[in-house]
Amino acid sequence: MRKLPKDCIGMTLFVLCAVFLFGLTASLQALEEKDFIQLSTGGFDDSANSYSWGVTEFNGDVYVGTNRHHLWGLLQGLGVLFPPGIIEFVEPEGPSSEIWGDQIWAEELRGEIWRYRKGEGWTKVYQAKLILGELPIAENPTLPPAPDPPIYGYYPEAYGYRVLGAYNGYIYAIGIGPWVPNMPLASILRSPSGDPGTWEDVSGIIATATNPRGLVEFQGKLFISASLPGTAPAGAGVGVVYCSSEPKVKGWQVVSEPGFGNLDNVEIPYLAVFNGCLYASTVNFNTGFEVWKTDGNKNDDGKYIWTQVVRDGYGDSYNQWGMTMQPFGDYLYVGSAVGAGMVLKDSQPVGTRAIDIIRVDKNDNAELLVGAYFPQDPPPGWPEFRTPLSGLPAGFGNPFNVYTWHMAVKDDWLVVGTFDAGGMILRAITKLLLENPEAVIQLLQGMDTEALSLIPIPTTIIEKFDLGNQEHIAALLKLIEVLDDQFGGADLWKTKDGIRWEPVTLSGFGNSHNYGIRRVVPVKIGKEEERLFVGTANPFTGDPQGGCEVLATKPIITTEGCKGDFDCDEDCD
Repeated sequence: MRKLPKDCIGMTLFVLCAVFLFGLTASLQALEEKDFIQLSTGGFDDSANSYSWGVTEFNGDVYVGTNRHHLWGLLQGLGVLFPPGIIEFVEPEGPSSEIWGDQIWAEELRGEIWRYRKGEGWTKVYQAKLILGELPIAENPTLPPAPDPPIYGYYPEAYGYRVLGAYNGYIYAIGIGPWVPNMPLASILRSPSGDPGTWEDVSGIIATATNPRGLVEFQGKLFISASLPGTAPAGAGVGVVYCSSEPKVKGWQVVSEPGFGNLDNVEIPYLAVFNGCLYASTVNFNTGFEVWKTDGNKNDDGKYIWTQVVRDGYGDSYNQWGMTMQPFGDYLYVGSAVGAGMVLKDSQPVGTRAIDIIRVDKNDNAELLVGAYFPQDPPPGWPEFRTPLSGLPAGFGNPFNVYTWHMAVKDDWLVVGTFDAGGMILRAITKLLLENPEAVIQLLQGMDTEALSLIPIPTTIIEKFDLGNQEHIAALLKLIEVLDDQFGGADLWKTKDGIRWEPVTLSGFGNSHNYGIRRVVPVKIGKEEERLFVGTANPFTGDPQGGCEVLATKPIITTEGCKGDFDCDEDCD
């Protein structure tokens, strides 16, 4: 396994310091952190609402789909893959009952959809159905074994709604079943109004898929990506693309070969339209993510003709996820990720990888904007050293920025939200220091060089403190508090050209428990100018700062005399 360069920590600290100093001296042009206001905190009415997973505008309202007890479920499902010594100290609350099939367990895992309407605030408009039957559990070597015989009991239709979007007069919501037990059920819902009682299931053949992620309109049809069930993490097998012009009447058609002909492409995280073509990004644990495109032409079998645009994780097999894509100007921007912050090889963690951002022009030429100078595993033919055009290393210089989670265009800015795992690790170290300082010493002594390089505080600094001395521990805890406050939460970055980047926030908008910017969506409502809505990932159920949040840029009413947040009368002129 390739080790991180010796100067990785020094480079990271230099970049972070430079960014911090730049923020003190430079005057940012719009989209500053102070321009945002909170519209919802604490998971709306329950901190078990972990992520603002899907966000969209429909008929002048804003809709948010949540998932439930996400980090708890993630740890239940993939806990064996996390590095020992730290992750077990992250203890989000689970449901009141953790017995599979129990009604209370199922009730508390029902995903929700919330609506923000002018003058009314937030209303829950949908909650996943509760189903009584035999739990449809899929066998997967990376997850706890399924019981034999299967459990008869209650389970939720979906534990969350990952993607929301609008098409042909309907709002659509994509749901998925819980991680543990692994229920690889996809559900596609739609409503003509978004009102309670109007949602209908149009899943069709997608109900037998897992991990649905992409949703976009292209050439007058609705396209959704998902995976056929298999043995990859979360039950994925191989990615496929579906489309329909009328799901309820005509059903869904498969329009790609599984994995675009490469069975290592186990998922398709994102779909985007650029330059008259539909683009699809993949998850590939073997050789790195890929990007494919189609102009809509078909083969004789009715499947679309797809062409490969990006391969090999753009020069690093550790770039396993093509997490998100966004057209901006003359380019399609693509951001990488590693699932749950871990690079997996043969279903085992071998390290981690901060994000790269590349862009592709209309002639399929790609270039690195933000990324690692030294790829950790360059495939044959790829360089072992490269220079990103922005000069910013992977993760914008932060090794804990492990997802490029979502992108959007607001005015003439491209904005990029990240998942930053640093705050979670800092809080785990704090818990260790308070409960058992000796465990910190043992933890550091038991880590190899690469693992040590991923501690938010370089070990050369920790070693300056005597962990047997309470005053030293207090000083170290204060240092951690400052780091967590300033850099512990997710990042939101912006750029006008892909070369010069500026941070909007480096701290999850002041809440380090907001470890992810899950969605960034521009929305225009009524007479307001377009606002940028931000949905956070905050899975710390039961914590006073836990539960997903929604923020938005402050409203600017274009009609003189109207003011406030969604309080302008319709006849105000």
